[in-house]
Amino acid sequence: MEVPIITNPPAPQIQPDIPHVPQAPSTAENLRQKLRSPWAGIAAIIAILVIGSLIFSVRRPTAPSVLIPTPTTTIYPTPTPQRTPSVIASQSAFISLDASIQTLANDIGTLTIQDPSLSPPVLDLPLGYPSN
Repeated sequence: MEVPIITNPPAPQIQPDIPHVPQAPSTAENLRQKLRSPWAGIAAIIAILVIGSLIFSVRRPTAPSVLIPTPTTTIYPTPTPQRTPSVIASQSAFISLDASIQTLANDIGTLTIQDPSLSPPVLDLPLGYPSN
């Protein structure tokens, strides 16, 4: 007689109850988070500007210094052209007008501007306030 073999179902595996421990992000994930900050963007822009200015300053050829000549002042006298008087200038009315203008200019030059008889009025008006 054969004895039937009774097999028990396998026992379920028991997992230990461990509280959830966050795993440290990988270095690539950590780097991505750092690059998302606004300071990283500003630093990247400044670095690009510095590197670009260094590249352009090295690539630009320096021009040889050329001395700019300073001009020397030379005085050239300008000739005064000879003017012929017009027909009106030879008439007696024009000559008398010219003499009158010269006389007026002389009178204005000898005029005394300060006249002692002209003085400002005294403004001492009684306003009703007691005086000291």
